[in-house]
Amino acid sequence: MRVHAGYTSGSRGVGILIKKALPLLIQETHVDSRGRYAVITATWEGGTLNIISAYAPPRLHGQLFLDLGSLLLRLPAGKLLLRGDLNSVMNETQD
Repeated sequence: MRVHAGYTSGSRGVGILIKKALPLLIQETHVDSRGRYAVITATWEGGTLNIISAYAPPRLHGQLFLDLGSLLLRLPAGKLLLRGDLNSVMNETQD
């Protein structure tokens, strides 16, 4: 199984690869049109598993983190696996 979010500039994008033999039942996928995140919601071991792959480039404004926070609130209850390349911070003066 492969889910990916790309962007036309070729400068960003994320993906999630899952081995076919892994006992996951994919319920839903969602990708960001700007290549910043991809999401899989699946049933695994009798429960819900949400997998998010995210890309936050350096000097990114905090909008991605606001979007991810909103997305997290909409996901079904269950386990969460958040992975990615998170080079940015919401506020450089506080980090």
